[in-house]
Amino acid sequence: NSRYSGGMQLNTIDTLELNNTVFKNNISSSYGSGGIGGDEIDYIYVSNSDFTGNKSQSSGGAISLESFESLTIDDSYFYGNYSYDNGGSLFLESDDGSSIVEITNSEFSSDTASYSGGSIYNINSSLVIYNTDFLNGKANNGGSIRTDKEFYGGDGCDECRSINEIVREGNGLVKSTNFTITDVTFNGNEASNSGGALYTKFIDTVLVSNCEFLNSSSNLNGGGGAVFNTASVAVVESTTFTNCVSNGANTNAGGGAIKVEQEDPNGYGYYEYSNEITELSAAVEIDGLMSSYLETEYMMSLDNNTFNDNQTNNNGGAILIEGLLDLHVTNSTFDNNSSVLGATNKGETNYNGGALYVDMSSETIDSFNINIAHSTFSNNGNEGFSSGGAIYYSGSAYVTIDIDSSQFVHNVSSGDDESGGGSIFVNNATSLSLDSNTFVNDSSGNGGAIAVYNVPTVSVIRSDFNGNNASTMGGGIFTEDVDYLRVHNSNFE
Repeated sequence: NSRYSGGMQLNTIDTLELNNTVFKNNISSSYGSGGIGGDEIDYIYVSNSDFTGNKSQSSGGAISLESFESLTIDDSYFYGNYSYDNGGSLFLESDDGSSIVEITNSEFSSDTASYSGGSIYNINSSLVIYNTDFLNGKANNGGSIRTDKEFYGGDGCDECRSINEIVREGNGLVKSTNFTITDVTFNGNEASNSGGALYTKFIDTVLVSNCEFLNSSSNLNGGGGAVFNTASVAVVESTTFTNCVSNGANTNAGGGAIKVEQEDPNGYGYYEYSNEITELSAAVEIDGLMSSYLETEYMMSLDNNTFNDNQTNNNGGAILIEGLLDLHVTNSTFDNNSSVLGATNKGETNYNGGALYVDMSSETIDSFNINIAHSTFSNNGNEGFSSGGAIYYSGSAYVTIDIDSSQFVHNVSSGDDESGGGSIFVNNATSLSLDSNTFVNDSSGNGGAIAVYNVPTVSVIRSDFNGNNASTMGGGIFTEDVDYLRVHNSNFE
């Protein structure tokens, strides 16, 4: 035990190698890690090692590193480590985004952080995790992992400053940071605020592949039962989200499995802010995602994923998106997701988007696209003064929506005759195109299958509507304030 790093404190060395080593029940009573604290260590290799029951009154219950080049962890075990601040097991901070962290064939279990990153809190490092389990982690944000990109106000400045000032000066910008996880299982993780398993902030690229998110939850006001994300580009493929819950109490919560939220690091509104930095032809911010690179694309891609039995007592039973980005959903299944969980004011407040909720409300003149193809939405629903049993969209007049070759079966938007769109609700878009879709046994107040408002052009082609029901108007389709509706080669039965 020590006041400063319980096991070891290592400063200014080239290489640290740990193999078949145990750090157990070490305590840092003031600052540094319970296990290993390091500053200015170039290369760290950890293999076949055990970190159990280490505690820090600061950050990094097992390991805390600052100013390092690379960290490699393989075939190691982290259990029951605790941080009073950030990173129940690992706290990692890079100066400029050039550091690389690789974690493989390991397990993190029952770690806790009072603030963020139940197992890992990473700042400004590119993080790669493969074939690793994260079980029963707890934190305020990011029950298992929180990874951030931070912006500093120039050389020698310890405090973050206005991004506008940094852009003008052209210094203090962190290099590109990426986060990749493959063949990783998250089970039973919990955030008291946001991101039951993962919390990412301003990361340039997030790639999630062949992973499982099970029984994760977020509470209070944040949202994202499994994932809270503000990455510039997010790609999720061949991944399963099952029984994830966002149980927040106010309107900021939502997204039973995933929440993507606009977040401005300067506290300005997006539109005032983006106009100024666009004039500077530098850092562009969309959906609260800050990038130091010109003309960065902001995009979320979901391919070959499964969302089952996810819930929220707010908007977006499986996914909630607030902000501006291109969205692509392909070859995915959404089944039995709902936005009604434990709602105390059910019937008095909206619970929209049983599976997917998208809000792109803005005054922007930029164009964005939503594409959904070859996907299945079944048994999703909501209650209250609600709309969009499967998909809810409201937003900018500069967004085009294309939904192709998908199936919508027994989705429900219920609870009030004014509810809209048993499967799909769209309000205020440039156009809506539906091609080669099937709608079966959907129900709502208006538009048993589809409700559309304030969309100039709507196209329904080669689509089948069978057994859909509306308690008020439009058993199959309801439209209002639509200039041109085209229905070709479709069936209503």
